[in-house]
Amino acid sequence: DQPSGIEVEPSVENPWFRSYRLELSPGEATGVQTHVNPTAIILGSAGVVHVTRPDGIRHELDRPGDWAWRSANTGFAIRNVGDTVCTVVINEARRPVAR
Repeated sequence: DQPSGIEVEPSVENPWFRSYRLELSPGEATGVQTHVNPTAIILGSAGVVHVTRPDGIRHELDRPGDWAWRSANTGFAIRNVGDTVCTVVINEARRPVAR
């Protein structure tokens, strides 16, 4: 159930969730990433980022703790549109595999 398009390793990974931490410089953007599982994108610091779907619709996060939700298998990119380095956390909910 690995995502596509994300270029960093997870900070935390277990059967219930996978979490990534990104630091984006002003103007920096990720490529389009797609997670197999539902995903929350959270602004973890001061700053302003846009979470944009491939169809161009975007959600602005402008306060620490602001978040956007992406359903499973839907792409998005993140862009720092502010003037400071900001931290973004991506938490992907996973479904534990029955044994």
